[in-house]
Amino acid sequence: MIDKVKKGQEIYYYRNIFDAVQKGTVEDPIVTTDVFGEATDHPMEFKCIKNVHWDEYVSKDGTTFSSVGSSGAVLDNVFLTAKEAYEHQDAMIEKCKEKLRGEVTCLEDLLRYPLNHCLHDEDFDEISAEVYEDMCQKVLSGEFDLCILNGKGHVKGQTGDNRLIWSYIKRR
Repeated sequence: MIDKVKKGQEIYYYRNIFDAVQKGTVEDPIVTTDVFGEATDHPMEFKCIKNVHWDEYVSKDGTTFSSVGSSGAVLDNVFLTAKEAYEHQDAMIEKCKEKLRGEVTCLEDLLRYPLNHCLHDEDFDEISAEVYEDMCQKVLSGEFDLCILNGKGHVKGQTGDNRLIWSYIKRR
């Protein structure tokens, strides 16, 4: 991430909507504080670069394609190289996946997961769907067995006390 920017400085900014990093040149280095979600219970403040001229998109493999236009950019998501921007985005996605995996600790959680996440239609959440599919594959392959034991999931072969109520999901 960059703390300060200068006029004419080249920056890189990850754009979720295109799943690509945009390369641009800072035209106006003034950093403002913008508030998003003012009408909600949890408004968020972001420091934003006022004006950046976007030159091109850079894919992970280094391929570029043109991009014309100007806009601002959230300072926390601005980097000196495309590689840094992609690494930051990959780390954010992995953090999100870990949080989603942590939601499933028992059979009931696995069954409720599709009810709490959009796994289809126009609001499809690709990360949630990927995590759910991965968890189901692990359960079906026997790599991970979910059991009902006071609401906790356990790795296959783990033993507990005499109050165990086992419920395995396996495809035979």
